[in-house]
Amino acid sequence: MKGIFFTEFLHMVEAQYSANMVDDIIEAADLPSKGAYTIVGAYSDEEMVSLMQCYAEITQLSIPDILKAFGRHLFERLFPIFLRQHRHLLIQDPFTLFQNLDHYVRFEVFKLYPDDERPSFKTQRVDNYTLLVDYTSPAPLIYAIYGVLEAGLQHFGHTDATILLQDLSANKTTHAIFTIKLQRPNIQLNSDCYDTAIRS
Repeated sequence: MKGIFFTEFLHMVEAQYSANMVDDIIEAADLPSKGAYTIVGAYSDEEMVSLMQCYAEITQLSIPDILKAFGRHLFERLFPIFLRQHRHLLIQDPFTLFQNLDHYVRFEVFKLYPDDERPSFKTQRVDNYTLLVDYTSPAPLIYAIYGVLEAGLQHFGHTDATILLQDLSANKTTHAIFTIKLQRPNIQLNSDCYDTAIRS
C-alpha cells in the first residue's frame, strides 16, 4: 500500500485525538516499519490493517466507519489540490468531480509511484440523478472511497444523496460499484471531463 495512505491516516488520528494516540496505536500494532512512513514509500497492507484494528479497539469504532472517516479526511486534504490543478474544468457539481477522479488519481499516483499498479475509477452517468462509479484497486479501501464520495456530495450540498455499495472483490483485487443517487438533478455546468463509461 502507498505510503501516502499511512501518513494521511496517522495525520487524521492526530487531528481527531492527539499525537499520543498516534504513538499508542503504532506501539500496540507492533509494526515491522515501526511507523516510520514516507509518502513515496510502499508498505504491507497488513500494517494498515493492524493500525486500524488497534485504533478500533481504542475508539470502539467499526473498521468500515474508520475507513469512511478516513475517506472524508482524504477528500478534505486533497480536494483543494485537485481544484487548483484542474481550474480549467470549472468543477461545480459532484458528478463532474467524480468523473475526473480516474484522471487525477492516475496522474498523481504516477508521479509518486511510476512503476506501481494504480487504482481505476470508471464512471457512467445514467441520468441527471444517477451516476455509477466502478472502482478497482490492489488496496482494500472500498469504504475509504465511500467516504470520499460522501464528502464530495456533501461539499456540493447534496447531503440527502444516497450511495449504494456493491462489493465485487475477489482474490487480491478490490472491486466495487457505487451507485450514487441524488434527490435533485445534478446540474453539470461544464462538460469538459474525462468520463469513462463502464463496460458490462
